Amino acid sequence: GSITRLANSVKKQYPNGLDVLVNNAGNMMGEDYETTNGLEKTIDVSFVGPYALTETLLMQVHKVDGRVIFLTSHQHRIVTTRAEPHKIIQRTIGYRHTGDDDMRYHRSRQFSQAKFGNTCHAYALHSRGIKACAVSPGRTNTLLRRNVFPKLGTRYHLPAVLWQLRTPEEGAQSVLHACVVKDEDFVSGGYYFNCKAREHGMSPFVTMAADAACEWAARESKVPVTHFSKRIPSKGSSGPKVASLK
Repeated sequence: GSITRLANSVKKQYPNGLDVLVNNAGNMMGEDYETTNGLEKTIDVSFVGPYALTETLLMQVHKVDGRVIFLTSHQHRIVTTRAEPHKIIQRTIGYRHTGDDDMRYHRSRQFSQAKFGNTCHAYALHSRGIKACAVSPGRTNTLLRRNVFPKLGTRYHLPAVLWQLRTPEEGAQSVLHACVVKDEDFVSGGYYFNCKAREHGMSPFVTMAADAACEWAARESKVPVTHFSKRIPSKGSSGPKVASLK
């Protein structure tokens, strides 16, 4: 599939390894759209796809002791549940809407669940010895909602909304910070916002659901979770080089 082709292209272009892998893919649909994989499109594009690409390229990151960055959102905190840890994902990310009034399709809920999955994946990688973090760019004026409000264009145009949003350049600052900050200052498993690791920014449900989220994505994508016998020692404090994928 497309994930395999992209991963093979990256491996060919960067055979010695990846210092940084940034997962920026994301979307928000205006209605319940099912992909050819049988998944709701927001979940498939924003969580399952990045999961599959990351796990496929993880050896490239591991061999140079690189880091993985996931773009998330404060909306991931909306996902709350009283379910047992192993049932959290089945009742949130893995839930298929049936048309019941109480659980009708809602674009914000699907987006929140996808970002919850990204944040879980970042924490799970950290638990496996890979440097990783989740970064929230804040409310940014991007193409994310082009499928939600097609008649308004690809970006927000309403002045009442626009003034509250960051430019793409402003939103990228925290992502760039997480990419280039020195190893001794990088908070693996953390949640970054405004170029700082926020101790209370991450949902408390992430730590208990991280492994379950990856196991669910592994089943759906048919890309297994990658494990390593030991972690490669840190390269030092000079900070990573950021590769550009063309």
